[in-house]
Amino acid sequence: MLNSFIQYCKKFNLISEQDRILIGVSGGVDSCVLLDLFSKTDAKIEVAHCNFNLRGNESDQDETFVRERAEHYMTKIYVKHFATTEYAAKNKISIEMAARELRYNWFEEIMKTENFQTLAVGHNKNDQVETMLINMTRGSGIRGLTGMKPKSNYIIRPLLFASRVQIEQYAQTNKLNYRTDSSNNTDVYLRNKIRHHIIPLFTELNPNFLNTIEKNIEKLTDVFEVYKQKINDEIVRIVVTDNNTTTVSLNELRKLTPIKPYLYEILNNFNFNESVIDDILNIKQEETDKTFLSKTHRLLLNRDFLIIIPISIQSNITNTLINIDTTQIEQPIKLNIKKSKKREAIFFDSKSIHIDLEHITFPLEVRKWQDGDAMKPYGMNGKKKKISDILTDLKINNFKKEEVYVLVCKTEILWLIGYRTSEIGKITENTKSYITISLE
Repeated sequence: MLNSFIQYCKKFNLISEQDRILIGVSGGVDSCVLLDLFSKTDAKIEVAHCNFNLRGNESDQDETFVRERAEHYMTKIYVKHFATTEYAAKNKISIEMAARELRYNWFEEIMKTENFQTLAVGHNKNDQVETMLINMTRGSGIRGLTGMKPKSNYIIRPLLFASRVQIEQYAQTNKLNYRTDSSNNTDVYLRNKIRHHIIPLFTELNPNFLNTIEKNIEKLTDVFEVYKQKINDEIVRIVVTDNNTTTVSLNELRKLTPIKPYLYEILNNFNFNESVIDDILNIKQEETDKTFLSKTHRLLLNRDFLIIIPISIQSNITNTLINIDTTQIEQPIKLNIKKSKKREAIFFDSKSIHIDLEHITFPLEVRKWQDGDAMKPYGMNGKKKKISDILTDLKINNFKKEEVYVLVCKTEILWLIGYRTSEIGKITENTKSYITISLE
């Protein structure tokens, strides 16, 4: 098996001589065999163990065992305890998903702080088939049917070539001790139900079931590569990303047939599920300003575009005062303030405002615009217009409206920042001194 392990690593270029490898070791047979195989190579290895505190004393015994294994192989070990049950309840996810998130988040932390290049985990051929069947039950599409990859970014799975039976035989032949998780014998988790009931039934129908599925995964992976290339060729035409905002042209999207795979691949990157995609497809073309949420992003259906932005943590600072001696503010938006006595060449644009100091009273206030706000736009002879109407005329979408600020003097709006200046305080031939406030 050692030769097969080395050949598999070489075939998929899983390790190099320079790499430091962090091995996730639970104490089970897969991870213990993985550790033993790596110990027989020239790889520079260290061990990471998660204690999820889910099985009382049994979890602590697993930790003690893994510490002993690390000592046996004379390698450094990292151990972390997790309040898994509390994390699952807080995030409203299953225990299985909570353990996975905690495990990989911590692994990634170690990778960064300790400068590891590679993380090795002990998934085997049985795990691969179970994962495919789980994805099938959840409706993950063709992507999910391609299973786990031998290498995904910095994560490698050098045991995907081996069945669980082969791994157990290696452990027996090499007299390797390992721990057996008692929860593996229950049907509490979906993976266990598939392992205990579904796969044995398929194996009864086809004794070569594991290898058959492995071949099917290889074929589906090739099909997915062709599919992905076609999808990406179109996506690059119709999707534009600027800073944290992604814009999808609906006019171009509607020209594609069938439309759903393209929309799915676009929105899947932002954690929108299939039900949201179906809702978008069922909305009438004339309907606008519909908003959808994923766990990480917000989506706005706005006229001819889909606009996607991250769900961000808003600053606690909602307003800031500008005094006569203020030269700059950082929150809630960045503005530069400059006082002038001599009238220089002035350029009028929406990104800055010039205010006659004789016509205003300090402090000025910068705040978000509110329903009911109105101003006297420059050039409209003092007639007031609602801010909401100005933004609508400018075709500002609802997401951008949330980030629009105004500059206020007492009760009068001097500047719809970045869009419109006011008649109030405007520069004239009689102006003796003024301030210029500009967006950074």
